[in-house]
Amino acid sequence: MSRNQSEIDEDEKKKMAYNLSEILTKSSHRKGLTGLKNLGNTCFMNSVLQCLANTEPLVKFFLFDVYQNHVNSKS
Repeated sequence: MSRNQSEIDEDEKKKMAYNLSEILTKSSHRKGLTGLKNLGNTCFMNSVLQCLANTEPLVKFFLFDVYQNHVNSKS
């Protein structure tokens, strides 16, 4: 069954609206990691990864598999 773009968009909105903090607190009592180990000149990369990992809309995008609707499977 093929879905049209409006159905996909509506499904994505529902997934993105889900309260991520409820999921994270249910799955773990830890608040988060304290950092990453630097290997040479990786401190900038580590700080960027930590920022991205703590950006709620981006985390939801991947956690709820919303990204799969945006993958170009034809090329």
